Amino acid sequence: MKKLSTGLFLIILFNVVQAQKPQVIYKADWGTRAEQAGLRTAFDGRYGPQAFRIKGDSVLILDEQNRKLKTFYNGSLQQSLKISPVSRDFLLTNKQHLTLLTDAQIQYFENGKQIASAGIEAGKVVQAIQKIPSAAAILRFSNGENETLNPATSLQKSGDFVNVYKRSASLAEIVVNVSAKQASFFIDFPDRNLADLQFIGMDEQNHLFIHIDLFLQQVPLKVKRQVRVFELDGTHLLTYGIPLNDYALIFRDLEVTDDGSLFQMIQLPEELKILKWSWPGSVKKLPLEIEAPEYDWNREEQQSFFEPEPAVLPKVTDLPNVTPEQALSIGNSYVQLHWNCTADNM
Repeated sequence: MKKLSTGLFLIILFNVVQAQKPQVIYKADWGTRAEQAGLRTAFDGRYGPQAFRIKGDSVLILDEQNRKLKTFYNGSLQQSLKISPVSRDFLLTNKQHLTLLTDAQIQYFENGKQIASAGIEAGKVVQAIQKIPSAAAILRFSNGENETLNPATSLQKSGDFVNVYKRSASLAEIVVNVSAKQASFFIDFPDRNLADLQFIGMDEQNHLFIHIDLFLQQVPLKVKRQVRVFELDGTHLLTYGIPLNDYALIFRDLEVTDDGSLFQMIQLPEELKILKWSWPGSVKKLPLEIEAPEYDWNREEQQSFFEPEPAVLPKVTDLPNVTPEQALSIGNSYVQLHWNCTADNM
């Protein structure tokens, strides 16, 4: 009996360790060939694939630079669909129906052909297309709210939703209304270092996956990324440390599947990779902390799009004395503006 218990302990321990170390499930070189991923360098940064999805054993890549939505199985290209320029995100509700997000509108496809489209209200910034239980598809906006996607009725307020709000640098609020289940809870950040948070998705057990950016240092800026997993009552189950993605600009780099697996698309100087963290099973000590994986490239030698050439500034005298505390106290007053333009406005 003692040997059996030891064996079971080793199996459980091995499964937990395997779950904590992500595996590479897909990778591609940069290029224009069908099996490669497109990469473009512009004045404002590098642009690669903008989003991805996992459907069973298939990987779908929104290769915006090569204007293709590609489906891979076991690393081999199975299907390629031509897409519009500036495509940002997509969602497959089944094998025949595709919802595509561009900068200007939502496009609906059936069997590879566009059947409808809907405009996006001016001033609203879309963060992702998502699917939650009992909703075909929703748009997630930067203000934390959602709207339902429906080709027949255009956009409407979602009856089912998961809204996330940054209330302050030390407090976030999560509000859930899914399948007649209503809940709300708060997340505390005692170090007052909350930068941003986004709802990624839910698994079939109704676990909430929340992406969180935390300030490590504000001047110069340094952040770390996490994905925290909660039950509907606010119980904090897991914290995944995830790598920074600062080589190329990506619209959405995280994905959650029904079985609770977490995926991240990583864009590196030499190639594109997709990582998978499997659900670790039962967790005895809450929350389980899973550290971000280390990579073998030298980040000091890697030029990211956040690191432009240093500007040569003229010398200015009689500057007012501003302490670091004063500078940081006005940090929350900065805003980012988004607007839509047409050729008539240019």
